[in-house]
Amino acid sequence: MICQTNSHDLSSKRFGSQFDLARYRTYAVESPRCHPIITIDAVPSTNRYVMAIAADIPDYWVIVADHQSAGQGRSGRAWHSPAGTSLLCSVLVRPTVPLDAVHWLTMIAGCAAVAAIQQTCGLALQLKWPNDVIAVDEQGQWHKVGGILTETALDIDKIAHAVIGMGINVNLDKAAVAALNNSIGREHLRATSLAVLTGKTIEREQLLAAWMAQLMTRIATAETGVSPHAQWQAQLAGMGQKVQVGDVTGVLVGVDHFGRIVVDDGRIQHVRSVGDVSLRKNETRRDEMS
Repeated sequence: MICQTNSHDLSSKRFGSQFDLARYRTYAVESPRCHPIITIDAVPSTNRYVMAIAADIPDYWVIVADHQSAGQGRSGRAWHSPAGTSLLCSVLVRPTVPLDAVHWLTMIAGCAAVAAIQQTCGLALQLKWPNDVIAVDEQGQWHKVGGILTETALDIDKIAHAVIGMGINVNLDKAAVAALNNSIGREHLRATSLAVLTGKTIEREQLLAAWMAQLMTRIATAETGVSPHAQWQAQLAGMGQKVQVGDVTGVLVGVDHFGRIVVDDGRIQHVRSVGDVSLRKNETRRDEMS
């Protein structure tokens, strides 16, 4: 169900197809609740856009941009995407979940992304803690397909509102992916796209509709007090393998109720709420935990 749609053309320079609201409507008819949506041709950041007007818009208000000139991921890292090739969107939510469960939103959005990609593309992707959507190749190497960025505003002891941003590399071809990898440097996770992985052009409109339906359903479940950590852990890349998280090296054994990563160094289990996970090559433990 869509309550309102609008489109703003801010730039004529295009590299891919423009997001089609009429096509999106055909896919979103089964959405569990009303969600106004607008599209913008170019914007510095969809998350910043929504955060700036959050007080004046309703729950599940969605913005989709064909291009971000200053898109960011976690820790302020730049997010690059040729116009019209990626799904770049943000949604405003006002969830009734406990303040200490704020990280549930990133977990929910990640699980929703994996489910939506499976539904629309037939790909079984995974999640890299804490907020990346990745593909794992036959050699066990990780390739970033997208990411989630959740930003929150607090009202004393509760979440006033949150903006969940998602960027997915959808229709970047091999040349665009190679250019992207050259631009981000070898110290970062290698990128790929849904088009490269499937050999097909993917409809961003169908993918967004599937993600929104998954997102709303999963948030509703979380509002009953059910943590999404079990579903998130089931999609977690690196389980049972030796990883490094900050200054801790050990076997990745899972996440706790609040989504914090748990790494076993052979002596104690370390719990971390911030940091990056990197896979230690050729070091794998066979007794994976679920």
